[in-house]
Amino acid sequence: MWVKGSGADMRGSIETDYPALRLAELTALRDRGEMTDEEMTDLVTRALMDPGARRPSIETLLHAFLPFTHIDHVHADAICALTNHAEGERVTREALGDGFAYVDWIRPGFELSKIVGDLAHYEGVVLAHHGLVTWAEDSRECYQRTIDVVDAARAFVAEHSHQPWAATSARRYAGRELETLLLHLRGASLTPVTECCVSMIDCEKLPTIRNSTRLSPVESRAQTTCCASSRCLLPCPIRALRK
Repeated sequence: MWVKGSGADMRGSIETDYPALRLAELTALRDRGEMTDEEMTDLVTRALMDPGARRPSIETLLHAFLPFTHIDHVHADAICALTNHAEGERVTREALGDGFAYVDWIRPGFELSKIVGDLAHYEGVVLAHHGLVTWAEDSRECYQRTIDVVDAARAFVAEHSHQPWAATSARRYAGRELETLLLHLRGASLTPVTECCVSMIDCEKLPTIRNSTRLSPVESRAQTTCCASSRCLLPCPIRALRK
């Protein structure tokens, strides 16, 4: 069996990104009652045809326990959108029909692999908050089934989605009023600008500071004592400029 290697990016994957494994050794693990992730990873790695090949996916056994030649597993946004609904199982069934099994969230591993392996009589499996599993005996048929199911989910979401509404209001600020507001939001004093610390404002972007005096970036970073406001603990570049 060939399966995607862990961490491989399918957009630019090459042959070596799909390590080959001895399928008989993998299917034999299905009779076990339970297995830790460490045990599973060790046993799956032992089944590699090439011991130096890329580490197989954590979901290798999920593929191995399904009795089909071709198995696709994708993390489609549209599928997750269905399962993320408060009534995910009902919504998924409404969107895709009764042909697809629904499995609540279970962390990928041995337990999930066994559960999916027992659902081979369905057309596929939807894994809540995770993705979709489809299968077929032909590669093109399996791929097309995946596309069709994801398209159906996408169409359902588009048809039933709505934008949240909220009453909003805004006003525009300009000139001195805007400068005062920015200083206030940045925690500075509301005393006159010449006595207020402006070191949190990029002086290259601040148009004027009284009498059109522009501070350079060096001056704006001057580390001096604080300005007149006893509440402000930031360095005051204007006081530095006066010195």
